[in-house]
Amino acid sequence: MAAKIDGVKVPRDKMHGEGWDYDGNMANVVIYGQACEQLKGVGATSNVQIIFGCPGIIIESRSRLRRFAGRGSEGAPRSR
Repeated sequence: MAAKIDGVKVPRDKMHGEGWDYDGNMANVVIYGQACEQLKGVGATSNVQIIFGCPGIIIESRSRLRRFAGRGSEGAPRSR
C-alpha cells in the first residue's frame, strides 16, 4: 500500500511522527506530521491517493501520476 499527496509518496511511519500508518484496528489509514498539516492547511490539496497493490509491485512515479490525472487507480476515467 502507498499514500501520495500531490503525487509525492508519503512513507509509512509506524512511530506516527512523519508519514502514514494504519489505525489500531488496521481498518483506516492515518496521516501524521507535515503531510497531515498540509492536508489541514489553508487551500489544502485535493489530490490524495491511497494505492493498494501486491507485494513486489512498484508504485509508479510522479510522472506517471500526471498522465493519469483525473482517472481511477486502474487508469480508467473516474465516474462523476
